[in-house]
Amino acid sequence: MAAMNSYPQIKKVIHTLLETPKITLMLATYLTRSVRSTLSTRARRRASSRRALLSGVLCLAVAIPSPTWADTQSSKDRFKLYLHSRVIKDKQYQCAYALYMAESKFDSRARNGSHYGIPQLRNKKLRNLDGFTQIDWGIRYIEARYSGNYCLAYKHYLDKGWH
Repeated sequence: MAAMNSYPQIKKVIHTLLETPKITLMLATYLTRSVRSTLSTRARRRASSRRALLSGVLCLAVAIPSPTWADTQSSKDRFKLYLHSRVIKDKQYQCAYALYMAESKFDSRARNGSHYGIPQLRNKKLRNLDGFTQIDWGIRYIEARYSGNYCLAYKHYLDKGWH
């Protein structure tokens, strides 16, 4: 019988928690205070229990990969949510979603010839930008070329194979 992880949901929760800068900062502050408290002379009475707690938390923090190593699927999900926060109308979002899925599948590292990023724009600067900034550039492009209408851009993409 293969060994199974009894608590697979804990790993998912921890990854989700540490992906936000606020939670990461709170954890760092907690760990710093715990270390200072453990090293202080007044904490000697409770030192053994605090050291045990601190050791456990430090082991947990070391075992968890940093948010920069987060799987690309969660990054893609964040890019989709960010796009939805920028494109409020549902119909326009559906067209934007379909366009970017067809172009890059929301992969910020996507490349097709001389076109880069999530919106697949012809600008080398996009390959060095994060996915959120790439989406902002794509929105500005759609504003300039299609008056902000993602459905027109998507229709053009379906007809011509580019937008």
